[in-house]
Amino acid sequence: MGTTVTLETFAAKRTEGLQQLEELVRTLEGVQTLVSTWEPGSELSRLNRQPIGVPLELDRSICDLLAELRHWSHLTDGTFDPAVGRLIDAWGLQTKPRLAADADIRNALQRSGMSLLTVYPGSDGCRAARTGDIRIDTGAFGKGVGLRRALRNSRLSGYPWMINGGGQVAVHGSPPAKEAWEVSIAHPADRSQPVLTLNMKSGSLATSGGSESDVTVHTVGGNGARIGHIVDPRTGRPVLSETSVSVWHSDPLTADILSTALYIMGVERALRFANRHSLAVCLLTPDGDRVIVQASDAFTAAFLPDTSRPANPVLSPSPDL
Repeated sequence: MGTTVTLETFAAKRTEGLQQLEELVRTLEGVQTLVSTWEPGSELSRLNRQPIGVPLELDRSICDLLAELRHWSHLTDGTFDPAVGRLIDAWGLQTKPRLAADADIRNALQRSGMSLLTVYPGSDGCRAARTGDIRIDTGAFGKGVGLRRALRNSRLSGYPWMINGGGQVAVHGSPPAKEAWEVSIAHPADRSQPVLTLNMKSGSLATSGGSESDVTVHTVGGNGARIGHIVDPRTGRPVLSETSVSVWHSDPLTADILSTALYIMGVERALRFANRHSLAVCLLTPDGDRVIVQASDAFTAAFLPDTSRPANPVLSPSPDL
């Protein structure tokens, strides 16, 4: 999926632990061959190349995934929409970042959006046709698909494990002699500096932010312009925010999708959305040498249960971090 993945497990014997890690890797690789747009032969890559108006036969799992992606696009009022490949191209976010001209943004917007995809369900699979020149990008959901499959394959057996997919973590079971895995949420501007450490017994934590991944484009005669690496599907423009958004959910795909959607929404709307839908969401905003923590009710109940803690605490990282 274009990122580095680390896996950790505990087992009674080394050979059994290695076997489990190999099974997890095979699961992730299997998902990659289906949905990763970094793989030219994947189902979604084939769909992206399919001539406009010509239906393509797809695997049943892709049919279900496309329906789910459309559902989340509708529920989030378009802050999540994976058919933003043309906008990503306009800004050069996966090649050489640049400032997109207004005309290029308008052109890319006309070739974006899940509304330009028609799916025809079938008994064993489906057919899908692009009605416009869209390109689906997996950046906001690909890791979630892989981690969801890993969790579903592990629920009936296996040793405890944790997968860290660079911005998203999923856990199964608990480490020996512990009740939960310790998973940190990093400082929005420095991934090496943890701000909060959560005790995770299950599910997945996905984080979206811009301070580290955003880039600066230098123009002739200019001082440089910062470009966010996450594009708002509604405006066609990259989002610029100092705040990171972390979402915990029992389903990794839901966590992955919502971390992006809520990041695009902005702090106030994201918190309202999270509380309205009982989602566990935490937002971190740098404030000088401190970090402002804003959490939804569900996140506070699950991970910040100390009732003496203020609703929106301000944390100062310890000197040894």
